[in-house]
Amino acid sequence: MTAATKVRAELVLISVILARIRRGTHIMGRISFLMLGFLTLFMPPLTSAAQNSSCTLEANLYENRKPPAGGHAAEGKDTKAIDKEYMDFFRALAESSLSENKGSFDLCAELAKNDPIAARVVTFVRYLREGRRNSDEFISSFPTTEAQLTDFWSLDVIAMHSVGHGPASLPGIPLPDGIVDKLLSELFALVLQDNPAATKKYFFIFGNSNGEYSEFMSEQIKSLFEEHADLVLKEWSLMRPYRKRLVSISEDNSPEFSQKIAQTFQALCDKRNDPSCKEILKIFR
Repeated sequence: MTAATKVRAELVLISVILARIRRGTHIMGRISFLMLGFLTLFMPPLTSAAQNSSCTLEANLYENRKPPAGGHAAEGKDTKAIDKEYMDFFRALAESSLSENKGSFDLCAELAKNDPIAARVVTFVRYLREGRRNSDEFISSFPTTEAQLTDFWSLDVIAMHSVGHGPASLPGIPLPDGIVDKLLSELFALVLQDNPAATKKYFFIFGNSNGEYSEFMSEQIKSLFEEHADLVLKEWSLMRPYRKRLVSISEDNSPEFSQKIAQTFQALCDKRNDPSCKEILKIFR
């Protein structure tokens, strides 16, 4: 073999080796690309939720806000700053509920599981997010004790500290009258659907309300007696404990109003033998 032939053979061999290297690199590149695509396809729900969730909630925020036994906030405690953090969480939570990615909302909800104030708002937002389907969980979030009532009323204080005077809306949730009135209106809607659990919770809150909240609920109860007499009779056992408060509604309104209610129930009671009729008529006569 001549020197020239030997050189040509070596060049051919080098070319073959380089071609194989390029081909192997191409195959590995295609494999890497396919693996990357596979991971991208199946990983977004987790990574997207983590990246899109802007919820933050200090673990001991509720304890820091709650006054000690003496009834006054601890020295140096900035309640307004705490309430602003609560409101920031409420906004982020509501924002995440608008996303199709449920994982983002669930991450926010997880932060609130040990915080009674935040957990109530989580349940409320979830109730709206899911089309008001799980009413049992929503109703169970309403207060049954004085301590829980304090937390319940505080929702409007939290909003006020965050935005100053006036209503504070959440993303996708208009709150023209505040968070508490919105919650009460949603609960009252369930009362009108003949939900005994909702009726029991609603009248417990009414029996312990005062000021603007009492006035707000009184207007709703007036419509209940005016337009849903059958329902009142059916659920009277749950309303009876609050007769004194119902008497105050009658006394605070015109004689024409009380007369109208009495006539409505008298006509209804003439058709049935229901002992509740006399109790109700006594309130409005």
